[in-house]
Amino acid sequence: MDQRQLSLAKERLPLFLEAASQYPWPAELAQAMKADLGDPDWMVWVLAGIGSRESHFGLLLDEDGRGDGGHGHGEMQIDDRSHASFCASDKWRDLSESLEYIRKNVIIPAYNYLADRFEYFGEDYARLFWGAIAAYNCGPGNVAKAVAAEQDPDTRTTGRDYSRDVRRRALELMEALA
Repeated sequence: MDQRQLSLAKERLPLFLEAASQYPWPAELAQAMKADLGDPDWMVWVLAGIGSRESHFGLLLDEDGRGDGGHGHGEMQIDDRSHASFCASDKWRDLSESLEYIRKNVIIPAYNYLADRFEYFGEDYARLFWGAIAAYNCGPGNVAKAVAAEQDPDTRTTGRDYSRDVRRRALELMEALA
């Protein structure tokens, strides 16, 4: 990760901290993820990892703040094909609004959908969580299909590595900025 990304991540860290504090994770998941990432503020780093993967904190966006052929909106790359109302509202231009939106409408629903299929994940909370992060990219139905077929949760993501790459970026950001 280059210095420009690290500088932008540091600048946005208070927004990621605030957004992370709003997640109502079950204690078992929080414990598993604290062990997995080695930090009690693990969700901060996951959100920052998503921001890095999606847009390098805005560095990969066009002059209007879009990517993915115009379908990805803002630093978190909220897709207008799945989230038309939010993208039409222009709230996506505000990172805090985008972080709130993805909490309520992307990450928590994906986690809940996949938690209903917990047995697919070997009842491993960290694997379930990373499945929800893979779903950020390809949708929870695709992740559920992959794990039901005993495939890696990232099988249907762009590059077939979405959650692993977000995890790698989270760890790198945590090491650089914590």
